[in-house]
Amino acid sequence: MEMIMRIYDIENKEYIEDGDTLMRVSGQDPRMGFESVAVQGDGTPIVCDQCGNFGYLDPNKYQVRYLEERKRTGRTSRMLSEAKSLAEQGRDVYVVFNDRSQANHWRNMFGEALAEKLGVKFETAHEVGLDWEIMTVRGTHPNCVFLIDHTAIEQRYKKQLEMMNKYAVSTGNLLRMVSEPVT
Repeated sequence: MEMIMRIYDIENKEYIEDGDTLMRVSGQDPRMGFESVAVQGDGTPIVCDQCGNFGYLDPNKYQVRYLEERKRTGRTSRMLSEAKSLAEQGRDVYVVFNDRSQANHWRNMFGEALAEKLGVKFETAHEVGLDWEIMTVRGTHPNCVFLIDHTAIEQRYKKQLEMMNKYAVSTGNLLRMVSEPVT
């Protein structure tokens, strides 16, 4: 099973692919079974076991990195263009990311001065109190628009996306669902 996020060991300059190793470096017992990787709002990597426990990884030694095939497709850049366009039309724009480090990174890419001038806010889903059911914040003014980055959605719905893609067949850059009769 492929993970959407991977843990990168900064000192050894390699990804940690083994669940037991992730369990050990996060201070957990591998016998509890590796479940998944998550990221805290400040970017700290978290390793979860199958019993509901979790352990933190030192963010100075380990980084959360996303699968290469999901990177550099332009989705976030197109979303930022939309944010700029909506803000220029007078909308109150919130661009929502998975964690604070991503929000800060993309605010820098967007441009601090431009974000200030247009009033575009770069936040995390937790900070704004995003309601994932309706993909907005309840009770906000109708002029507010929330643009949610794909990485936040991928992290929030990791299990659902894994199940959705479990039986997909790769066809170049696209995934094609295979429907075959069950015998």
